[in-house]
Amino acid sequence: MIPLAREAACLVLLAMVPASIAGVWHPRRPADAPAIVQGEVTAATASTWRDALWIDVRPADRYAAGHVPGALRLDEDAWEDGLAELAAHWDGVRPIVVYCDGGGCEASRAVADRLRRELAAERVFAMQGGWTAWSSSPR
Repeated sequence: MIPLAREAACLVLLAMVPASIAGVWHPRRPADAPAIVQGEVTAATASTWRDALWIDVRPADRYAAGHVPGALRLDEDAWEDGLAELAAHWDGVRPIVVYCDGGGCEASRAVADRLRRELAAERVFAMQGGWTAWSSSPR
């Protein structure tokens, strides 16, 4: 039994060599920096999601001054109304990207957490850097 286990271990180690080489030098290898980390997504990655539902949690005057095209505004003071509008646009599958001003703004994380809980949705992300990152990133 031990010789069989030894042979199996050798085969696994031999298989790891080409797999490791392909993982490092493969032409379609993903970028090193993770685009999604613990419920957050970068503006660059989120902008490539054509089916994403965008949620703007900034005050009404900032939303009116500029927002991600097609973004819905979700006001925590009128949560139920905003949730009803979100439900009318969301199919339960599309990723949801929540953003606020950026920098020290924590509203997007709080709303994303709340949406994950209340909608039992896994694909809800707070956008890192918020509106500031979106408006300054090339698309």
